[in-house]
Amino acid sequence: MGALRVPAHDRPAGRCRPVCDTCFIRKEGSYNHYEPVPATWLKQELDRHGDLHPLLETGFLNGNAQRLQTAKNAVDTEFNRRTSEKSWR
Repeated sequence: MGALRVPAHDRPAGRCRPVCDTCFIRKEGSYNHYEPVPATWLKQELDRHGDLHPLLETGFLNGNAQRLQTAKNAVDTEFNRRTSEKSWR
């Protein structure tokens, strides 16, 4: 397991106040197939609860499971792209 380091200049102002100037997002996987640990957790939760997930029941993304899955997939794709790119540096 590793982490994607996000330099301070790549983060929105006021986000993530670490001791140093870098945030870490833990990842799982390997070469060209990385997934953020929170995404793994969310997938497990959605598989377990489905449309009755507490996030959806409280109105997150208007309670639409498909929108949540689409958003998760978009974040996962971008995370994988950035993590794979950083692996080559």
